[in-house]
Amino acid sequence: MSLPRRAEIGNRQSDAISPLLFISLLERVMEATECNRTPSGINVHGTVIKDLRFAGDVNLMSERERHLQTLVDQLYTSSKNFGQL
Repeated sequence: MSLPRRAEIGNRQSDAISPLLFISLLERVMEATECNRTPSGINVHGTVIKDLRFAGDVNLMSERERHLQTLVDQLYTSSKNFGQL
């Protein structure tokens, strides 16, 4: 998988397409975190939840501290690869 190109131009924050572009980018950034092989997340009635997202907020969850750190590291790396840091 090749790394995405860095954006060199953008659109105004008030453009109607801005929220859709942000959500699309956030989905791509989160793919690396969600698809990891680390057994992480919390089990809620048989459903494993690794993160909660709303607007620009991301909450990562894990039952073990070391797994949570792995999720944070992967999110940091993915964000950096997409030019978000």
